[in-house]
Amino acid sequence: MNEVIEKIEPRIYVGTYAKYNDGSIAGKWLDLNDYEDINAFYKACKKLHKDESDPELMFQDWEYIPSSMIWESGLNEEFYDFLNTVKNSHIDYEVFFEAVNEGLDYKTLEDNYYGSYDSDEDFTINYALETGFQEPNNWPNNCIDWDRDSRDLMYDFVNIEGHYFSNN
Repeated sequence: MNEVIEKIEPRIYVGTYAKYNDGSIAGKWLDLNDYEDINAFYKACKKLHKDESDPELMFQDWEYIPSSMIWESGLNEEFYDFLNTVKNSHIDYEVFFEAVNEGLDYKTLEDNYYGSYDSDEDFTINYALETGFQEPNNWPNNCIDWDRDSRDLMYDFVNIEGHYFSNN
């Protein structure tokens, strides 16, 4: 279980369009970890704005929610699936967050994750060793242009702040 998720608080500042149009940003920050699913979250939003008969929710700000999963008036129904995937992963929330913001699919992220490295060249050397090369100082490793090989290999991988994922 990913313990980092307890430290990360994906949250949304929930107001309404009616209040906003009346010149108010009255609302409240709601921590998405406090709700078991999207229905419970929306129920809390409606309760927060019970002074309106049919509140049209306006998400005025948010934190730690991938941009593809939220917009001004809605939260993607898959957000809680995303959150549960992160909770059950060995990969930190921040890495998931950045990878999803870069367009990677959270459902296959863990399978496509190759670890964290200081450079593309370090990643390439490690990848080569894991896929069949011998120790680094043996031939042919001492004749390989790792810099060029890492550039070529990066067509099949993406580097997000030192974390490597397969594009396939």
